[in-house]
Amino acid sequence: KIETINKGRPFMNGTLVSLLISIRDLLRATLRQGFGAITSSYDPPRLPPSLQTSSDKDPLLKLPAIELAQLIKSGKYTSVQVVKVFIAQIERINPFLNAVVVPRYAKALKEAEEADNIIRSRQDSLDYLPPFLGVPITIKECFAVEGHKNTAGLVIRSKSQPSSKEEEAETVKRLRRAGFIILGLTNTSELCMWFECHNRLYGRTGNPYDLTRHPGGSSGGEGSIVGSGGSVVGLGSDIGGSIRMPAFFCGVFGHKATGGMITNHGQFPTPTSPVVDNYCTPGPLCRYAQDIYPILRILVNPDPPYPLHDPKDVDISRIRVFSILGDGGWISENVDERLVKAQTSAFRFLSGICRSAEEVAPFPEFARVFEMWSALVGRPEETKFTHYLEASSVVQNSDADQIQNRKWSIYHQLWLWFTSHKQSNHTFPALMLSLFEHAAPPPKVEFWESKLKGLKEALDELLGEDGVLLYPTHPNFALHHGEALSGFVNMGYTGLFNILEYPSTAVPLGLCQVKNNYLPLGCQIVAKRGNDHLTIAVAEVLQKEFGGWKPSPLFE
Repeated sequence: KIETINKGRPFMNGTLVSLLISIRDLLRATLRQGFGAITSSYDPPRLPPSLQTSSDKDPLLKLPAIELAQLIKSGKYTSVQVVKVFIAQIERINPFLNAVVVPRYAKALKEAEEADNIIRSRQDSLDYLPPFLGVPITIKECFAVEGHKNTAGLVIRSKSQPSSKEEEAETVKRLRRAGFIILGLTNTSELCMWFECHNRLYGRTGNPYDLTRHPGGSSGGEGSIVGSGGSVVGLGSDIGGSIRMPAFFCGVFGHKATGGMITNHGQFPTPTSPVVDNYCTPGPLCRYAQDIYPILRILVNPDPPYPLHDPKDVDISRIRVFSILGDGGWISENVDERLVKAQTSAFRFLSGICRSAEEVAPFPEFARVFEMWSALVGRPEETKFTHYLEASSVVQNSDADQIQNRKWSIYHQLWLWFTSHKQSNHTFPALMLSLFEHAAPPPKVEFWESKLKGLKEALDELLGEDGVLLYPTHPNFALHHGEALSGFVNMGYTGLFNILEYPSTAVPLGLCQVKNNYLPLGCQIVAKRGNDHLTIAVAEVLQKEFGGWKPSPLFE
């Protein structure tokens, strides 16, 4: 039955096809080097002169959030002590990473003192305190936080007023009520629509395992600071892989919940179409798998479309496991053999403890996911990306140091970008996306909705209520800054599960030597809608077997 449902596209053979694939790979490599050279030339990575290891690393930096919460409530450590340790770590590594772009250390310490006072006054009733009282956290800058500007890396929004208490994102309010203390806001790609982490307002963020590489996006600041030990957990958002790609590239866990489970209120930009609103979801990035579910409980809406079950209730021996090693197409890149090996190792381990395990060929629709995702996210009723860029119709006058208003034009902006980077307020990927919107024909929404419906029915039948799917998070390791533009279709590996509204958990599977550095391995665990608990339970099992997060050179 599985073979009938999931027959997939046969692998192409023959001399002609091999030649075409070779030409494709050569063209992609050439574009990758070119884009890397162009887009990195004006904002190079902040390389330290040397990385000194430390033998006296504070043990608090290696504890899960749930353990930090217990230590603070028990009085073994104060919230002030814990917050100071993480602030010190951020101040040590952030000059190289540029991950935390809006620090709020003074406010965080004041809030930590208040948390300690509450704990001292409630020693007889600690069980009734907020679950994460006094524990530090970081927040992606696209979420409105009281007292801070909410720009999503758009230069013109730096002139806006700070968010009020009423404007604060609902997810941020929920985390505050749970006791979390916000250390700072983290960097994002411009308007959260690219899987590198770079904008003209805050600059470029580096990967903690190799500063010359990107940390993923758009929640790249979160991936970078969590992966380097500067934060134990962070809040990101995901419309096409923006939680899972940074989690994978930075060696941590990231969870995209079932569509509609968590509100997007207070984000900028916010989806305007109810359908796209379900594709986009906030969620946690964590160094430890056991933190995912407790934080998800806090974030989930009071009336979710599906109940959120506890992963502890999952009997792993009754789970059915499937593995697909690629999308089966030839437009996106082939999955790196080292990533294939890592996913296969995870699959073989699970096959020994789960009810059944089946390697499955990719569905035919997998090969065209980027087209499908682009059409469904770019449906006519959704606000266009270019609309937000046009709202920033302010450019620097080349003849005088004055700001002048002029009609926004993508062609004029590209001219400014190529002639003088300083005159354009936008990144090259943002301008290319706008150009794509201008040049592309109207999306075939009905056609792709029909394809998606058939794919969803087939996958629902395959997975059922007790199945999980192992699938690559991305076909390659984190690339060097600027190079991702040559492989924009690769985001289909994660974007697929946004439009399916399936829960997906990015899981680290160790490190692998890539040239002169060790980079994270990983894959994503996917389940049918409403089965978040299954993907989280499998993530926790894989953490025990493969070790989960591995400290980067910057952490050490």
